[in-house]
Amino acid sequence: MTVAHAVLSGDTHMAEFTTSEIFAAPPDRVFPALADRPNHPAADGDRRSCEKVSPGPIGAGTVFRETRTIAGNEVTGNLTVTRCEPNSRISFQTEAEGFILTYDYVLTPEGDGTRVAWTCTVDANGFRKVMVPVVATMVEEQDGGHLRALAHAVERDG
Repeated sequence: MTVAHAVLSGDTHMAEFTTSEIFAAPPDRVFPALADRPNHPAADGDRRSCEKVSPGPIGAGTVFRETRTIAGNEVTGNLTVTRCEPNSRISFQTEAEGFILTYDYVLTPEGDGTRVAWTCTVDANGFRKVMVPVVATMVEEQDGGHLRALAHAVERDG
């Protein structure tokens, strides 16, 4: 896992980290597992519930309502699909307690499988910017293994 922290100009502070995992499945099996969050709880062990709250098929603008346990606290928020390119890329964004988190997944065919690169960006404005590195570390520790868990689920479910 590569971790990079960057300070942007102005009153915004951002932290970002990236990791990747190879799935023993083609992109057309991996993408739905990433996109259809309520049906793949193995991806997030700390998730308590998740439901799609917007109408229509999953695509840019789709909203999920998710409850997770973060640092011992139950947090509920909306997770919005901000980019959706079937079988190649999907991005989600959520805002919680003044922090903006972006999850970007890029799928690349690799042999008979798929490499999924996950980049998480944590951003904030105002006084919360000083906490961004701490929040990024918490997210990395809590979610860092979710791709491996999801790969096992996709491979198991065939």
